[in-house]
Amino acid sequence: MKDLHEEGSVSPQAMRVLKAVKLVNHMPGIGHMAQNGELRKRFTAMEHRWNMPEGLTLEAAELSNSSLEWLYREDAGAKPIILQLHGGGYYGTLHNTYRDMAALYQKLSGGVVASLDYRVAPESPYPAALE
Repeated sequence: MKDLHEEGSVSPQAMRVLKAVKLVNHMPGIGHMAQNGELRKRFTAMEHRWNMPEGLTLEAAELSNSSLEWLYREDAGAKPIILQLHGGGYYGTLHNTYRDMAALYQKLSGGVVASLDYRVAPESPYPAALE
């Protein structure tokens, strides 16, 4: 397997992202906060309360290594279940942008959306999110 830093091993766009992450992780004043998860926690704390669309129900469930949010209409009946795995590169957690997308998936499908909020780094380094 090629090293990610070898020329031609990843796309130019991915290489720019890798360089940006490396830059942020070493910036004076915030680099340590990016590395230890404090920066993510601060952004999460500033997030506005989510306004759930009318007619939907949100249920949270705690699992052994993660949590899950079920989003559905009470009158959904036997409909498909969509499993939503949020982005964030195993560093970002479930937040309101993903809840908005879950609401859209529910509206388009008429089913139930299960959004898994898995463990992320640095508190739970890889491969914790996969467990």
